Amino acid sequence: IHASALNLSAAWDITTGTVASVVAVLDTGVRPGHPDLAGRLLAGYDFVSEVEFANDGNGRDSDASDPGDWVTSAEASGPIFRFCEVSDSSWHGTFIAGQIAAATGNGQGIAGVNWAGKILPVRVSGKCGAFLSDILDGIRWAAGLTVSGVPDNANPAKVINLSFGGDAPCGSSYQSVIDEITARGSLLVVAAGNESGAPSRPADCRRVLTVGAAQSNGAKASYSNLGSAVSLMAPGGTSGMQLYSTVDSGFQGPVSGTYGYKQGTSFSAPLAAGVASLMISVNPSLTPAQIVDRLKAS
Repeated sequence: IHASALNLSAAWDITTGTVASVVAVLDTGVRPGHPDLAGRLLAGYDFVSEVEFANDGNGRDSDASDPGDWVTSAEASGPIFRFCEVSDSSWHGTFIAGQIAAATGNGQGIAGVNWAGKILPVRVSGKCGAFLSDILDGIRWAAGLTVSGVPDNANPAKVINLSFGGDAPCGSSYQSVIDEITARGSLLVVAAGNESGAPSRPADCRRVLTVGAAQSNGAKASYSNLGSAVSLMAPGGTSGMQLYSTVDSGFQGPVSGTYGYKQGTSFSAPLAAGVASLMISVNPSLTPAQIVDRLKAS
């Protein structure tokens, strides 16, 4: 019906995923109590290092749940959050986790791309965004590499979704981490960005799968970045037809699991990450480069 849609029915005839296919979601954390994510989450880690931005009363710890990332008008007029936009909690990571692996066939909510795979929640963003150092440590840990002061990850992910970007070109620190995890066999899937321009870090880094947003008729969504660094386009939603997934009903802190609509390349990337995890379910020996090449070819 829609030119940009994923042909998941045909994919599910081949595989609906396996429990061994782990996708790390580097984001705001995930709401573990959401009924459509029951049994789908592994033990993750919280890499948000600054207490004021963490919004959970502490720095790094083993609790990757999302406490909310709201910013009030009073906070935005104060010294710490003066450059932040006033907003309700986004539940950004919970939405993405549902796209990839929401429970399927349970009579409620939505179907995840991968019906059996597991989500590894890696919290790297709090109020007002994420620090680069936290993101880079989170990427390394998600892939199974050692991070100083943090217990080793018992469930390394071969697919890592990162729907956060910056406004600078890819630098050596970012590229070095990407090269390191790629050599270990993990693919970093990133959002192209929503500035209607050229992608910036990490979308312009080498060895990543950069995903832009298409609208339902297959044309580029007006907001999506585009350029030679973009590997694929996937559904991203528009004002008239947004994507639907798992969120929390709380405007600030969590209240209860529910569903909501969003649009953006942030939500195009996890659709590609979910398909990549299905591919790994069929052939666990696929390298990151092979996954990218086959996705582009198909």
